[in-house]
Amino acid sequence: MLRAIANKFINIVNFDGEMRHLVHILNKRIDMTGENPPFKSHPNGFKREITSRRIRIATAYINIVRQLESEKYEDRLDALENLIQESFYAKKLDMPLNTARLQAALMKEAVKHRGNLRKQMEYMTDFTRASYGQSAVIRELLKKMSLIEVPEEGKKLREMNLGWDGHVHDNLSEGRKTLSQVLLDAFIKGISEVTLVYYNFIDTRIMLEAIRAGEILGIKVSTGIEFSVGKSGQREHFMFLLPSFNDVKEYINFLSVNKEKLQLFREGLKKNTFYRQATLKNMLEQFNKNHLQELNVDNFNQDALTVKPLSWEDLKELVLEGQASRKHLGELLYRKLKPVLYRRVIALKAQYETVRQDVKEKRKSRTDLQVLHSLYKTTGSTYEELT
Repeated sequence: MLRAIANKFINIVNFDGEMRHLVHILNKRIDMTGENPPFKSHPNGFKREITSRRIRIATAYINIVRQLESEKYEDRLDALENLIQESFYAKKLDMPLNTARLQAALMKEAVKHRGNLRKQMEYMTDFTRASYGQSAVIRELLKKMSLIEVPEEGKKLREMNLGWDGHVHDNLSEGRKTLSQVLLDAFIKGISEVTLVYYNFIDTRIMLEAIRAGEILGIKVSTGIEFSVGKSGQREHFMFLLPSFNDVKEYINFLSVNKEKLQLFREGLKKNTFYRQATLKNMLEQFNKNHLQELNVDNFNQDALTVKPLSWEDLKELVLEGQASRKHLGELLYRKLKPVLYRRVIALKAQYETVRQDVKEKRKSRTDLQVLHSLYKTTGSTYEELT
């Protein structure tokens, strides 16, 4: 209790009312259950107050992170373009590229530290300092964030050959982040080239996001297909690197021209996909049979408070082109469980108020109230901590 009071006092002394209000708005954006619609305007088209720009950058980052479905690629690209436009926009910047990278990094941390008010205000304060693009401040904050300083030569990152990552997974395979988020992280780190790795030839929508996000961020983006050959215990792992494409038409043309050459390879990938899907379907079946009941205890026997069985059709809605992996099962369970937990918290709160009134009027014992309060607190904590 004393520590909480002390921290509150420190926050009041060190951060002004505007900063606290700004973080309050940021957290409202983070907690919104619906999507924040991407802005479609040049920064000149908005109010020029620095406060508004910070929230626009935060909203754009939240959209890149939160919109996980494959078909949401256009919304992610709109958000990414807005974030980069806003980050580069200013009347005068000594270090425009480093300032844009730094601002994206600071906003990422402010969003990530939801629940730690002081940390959020610190990152927002640093963001404000960085917004003016003064070289001494930018270098200080780059060092603080453990980010390299890239040369300010008016070039894109892909032209500088600063560094590369030849094996990156997004949330369509083994990764946790959206394709746009993965490339934004590379931009923040100052990486010039990234190879995105999948299990099969990807849908044209995925390729479009990869090419367009690379253009927005100035990063060279390549794609590869990871596969295994051989019996269990003796399997060898390989990666087929595709050529770089300037647009989706080039990708479609590559597949068409090389259709016969790639036929045997695609048949092998199809078999790998079949076996991977069979494993995942078995895991779904085992979860529904052996573990689902643990989530549906007697306290929550109403239909709206019950977690429904996980299905293959549900999983297919989450990811395209048979790229599904075990990590997608976790994402699917999260999506099923989170709204149910929310409804349970609301139901328990209502029950608690009813029983508390019954205790006052001596219709129920205080023990009943304590049991219900404990369940309410536990369920609320599970809801808040579930990721």
